[in-house]
Amino acid sequence: MDKLQTNVNDIKSVAKNLKQELAKMDFQISHSSALNLASRSLGFKNYQTYKGLLDKKNNLTNGYEEFMEELEELRRKRYIEYPDIHHFFVKIGAVLKYDFFIYKEYWNYKSNYLILFEIKDSYTGRIFFYPKDDTFFIFKKYVSYIAYEYQIPKEKNIYYYFDMIDQVKEKSWATTKMVDDLMELIKNIVIDKEKLLKIVNRYSNKKLEELYNKAK
Repeated sequence: MDKLQTNVNDIKSVAKNLKQELAKMDFQISHSSALNLASRSLGFKNYQTYKGLLDKKNNLTNGYEEFMEELEELRRKRYIEYPDIHHFFVKIGAVLKYDFFIYKEYWNYKSNYLILFEIKDSYTGRIFFYPKDDTFFIFKKYVSYIAYEYQIPKEKNIYYYFDMIDQVKEKSWATTKMVDDLMELIKNIVIDKEKLLKIVNRYSNKKLEELYNKAK
């Protein structure tokens, strides 16, 4: 049983009863001493140690619950405003701040399988990165199967990222939230691209095809 399940009011009540019972036995102690004794009986150094740990636990619990509520609200809004497109993909893992998926792309009447990375729980769920050729896939808001692709030139000049953001902003289908998701992804892949590329290089196109077909 979790010793911290006893709350502050409970332990104060225990200390009060303890003080009264000891008084009947001619042992007179202060209320603070009774609190310390009650805390020690639960295995804590004193009442202040117990209360400090309990406060810390409550703060963590409350913070986690608030975080999960916000996350669920985010997912609900994303589904309403940006219908889910992940049925086009097969999720195969997660690393750092990213989920990664197999995406089946058709090119010149042939199927090609790519690993695309998405920031976990992004607002729109429509912004992805393919590290093998520095390409961003931005799926339009209402046409799920059509993606706007932007490839960063080999020079890897940071200004190309700003150029891409400006181009996306000008699109009639782009929204502020999509641009925010794009900027968040850029911020992270500038740091993590080499790590993501190592993941991509583990899989051959044949292996990706097998995994994709097996999941579908």
